[in-house]
Amino acid sequence: GTSGVELSAGFHWYLKHWCLIHISWEKTGGLQLSSVPKVGSLPHVPSAGILVQRPVPLSYYQNAVTSSYSHAWWSWERWEKEIDWMVLQGVNLPLAFNGQEAIWQKVFERYNISRRDLDDFFGGPAFLSWSRMGNLHGWGGPLPQSWLDDQLVLQKKILARMYSFGMTPVLPAFSGNVPSVLKSKFPSAKITHLGNWFTVHSDPRWCCTYLLDATDPLFIEIGKAFMEQQLKEYGRRSHIYNWYISLSIF
Repeated sequence: GTSGVELSAGFHWYLKHWCLIHISWEKTGGLQLSSVPKVGSLPHVPSAGILVQRPVPLSYYQNAVTSSYSHAWWSWERWEKEIDWMVLQGVNLPLAFNGQEAIWQKVFERYNISRRDLDDFFGGPAFLSWSRMGNLHGWGGPLPQSWLDDQLVLQKKILARMYSFGMTPVLPAFSGNVPSVLKSKFPSAKITHLGNWFTVHSDPRWCCTYLLDATDPLFIEIGKAFMEQQLKEYGRRSHIYNWYISLSIF
């Protein structure tokens, strides 16, 4: 292998199959290293080497709700461990969704949407996956500005670590989910007021979000602005993006 992912995955294969160790999350065994031989006694592989080929070129990791189910409260130290685990497993296409609310805040400011307006749009940290998908809004919020800023800083550390191993992080893209106030600012835009999602009991404080039609010129404009803001923050290194929205809202 030539990339950091390939070399690390090869090293892990040797440790697992020749030294019989197990590297996992703490709740599923953690680091089990007792079988590693002493220095000078490590098993030798055949001089011709061993060829291990991945069955597919890309190994995708996580989904759109993992950020709320699993790592809503992770620190950089925990993220660093996770990325190291990813690279040992050969993951080269991981989701990287942190910090996007700070990006959206900067984008929507261009459309005269205030931070107070966004308090009703963003969900709380443990519910962001569902507010991002348009299932609900405002639930568990509002998000403190300090949290938004810290998440953007954290995302930059995450991306730097992923890039250092040769990974291609998957960044978010615009799905059409917009704050309710956008409809009053662009009354001619094709914005649909969606129905209730089953967990918030039709309560207007949290239910019934707004979706901008993908055929509307404003969709292209906002989507482009979001991509440009990400490129400004993160640089032009990742070219894979995730467009996601929950079908349960229709």
